Amino acid sequence: MYTNASTLMSVAPPKDGTLKSLASVRFISMTWIAAGHVLLQEVNSGTFQYNTTLQCTLVYDFPFTDVLKPVLNMRNPLLSTTVTNAFLAVDTFFVLSGILVSYLFFKGKPTKRLVKNWLTWVMYYVHRYIRLTPPVMAFIGFLVTFDPLINGPWSKSMVIESLNQNFTLCKDYWWRNILYINNFFKSSEGCYTITWYLAVDTQLYVVAPIFLITLFISTFAGLAVILVGIVASVGYVYAITLHYSYPAIIIGGNLNFAKIDEFFDKYYDKPWTRCPPYLIGIAVGYCLALGRKPKMNKGVIAALWIAATAIALASLYGPHRYIKGAEIWRCVFSIIVILNYFAFDTLVLIMQGITA
Repeated sequence: MYTNASTLMSVAPPKDGTLKSLASVRFISMTWIAAGHVLLQEVNSGTFQYNTTLQCTLVYDFPFTDVLKPVLNMRNPLLSTTVTNAFLAVDTFFVLSGILVSYLFFKGKPTKRLVKNWLTWVMYYVHRYIRLTPPVMAFIGFLVTFDPLINGPWSKSMVIESLNQNFTLCKDYWWRNILYINNFFKSSEGCYTITWYLAVDTQLYVVAPIFLITLFISTFAGLAVILVGIVASVGYVYAITLHYSYPAIIIGGNLNFAKIDEFFDKYYDKPWTRCPPYLIGIAVGYCLALGRKPKMNKGVIAALWIAATAIALASLYGPHRYIKGAEIWRCVFSIIVILNYFAFDTLVLIMQGITA
């Protein structure tokens, strides 16, 4: 607590070699995710009805949802997609995780002796577990003990009822969270469902040495393995999406809410579907750690900035018509999302080329 508080309150300039831009990306993404979850919480409190044009309208179950009614019913204005498509923000965190794992590893200039030493990798895992687990378990412990303290007019609201369910599940299944395997079980039986992210991030961290060691041995081989992993994951996502007729995004379109748990369990919270941005992050972190400035003239840099920004905006606002119910946009949006992963990669590399 003392160390973290001192760090948070410090106004000293960052150390040399710090990736300053990542802090701003993290802040924007966290704010974006918070806004998206507020919307999703309100969506969960009501039910969708579809008219003949497949446009969805939310039917409210209790008055607290009136606060977000303008946003939820804002299907035509394009900017409303910023909130309804906030799920993309999660992928930025996977990119950041991959960047930091790779950047910190290669920035330390590892030697062959260090890489071959089994103790290096034991400490790699131990450090992660010790750093992450205590606050997670402290929060789950608070969540369990908080149940008897709730009393008052809001105790029967949807939010509290959802927490009550977490109280019961966490008492029985807390051990899944401490082992970071909770995403391999049904989400409806999970302790504090949103911790799926920690589980997936930890699982990707576990397999990251495969790519780190391969990059250490050979840049070409490492990037090739990363590319194979990305292609395999994207191919799997396409296969299950077509097979199970899953929607491109959770909110809007022709999503059948009866299948939301299945969608979450088979696709949304699995490391093999979430790995592309993480793997791209590993590649970006490796390039940044090398410290080599790309040789590009200003015209090429400007063109790449424009292309990357256009793809990123298309990924965010492209599904606007799909959210309104246009089924044909489902396939188009799926392709755009994949391109978005590479857009983020391009933006970071260009930034490095300009500022290095």
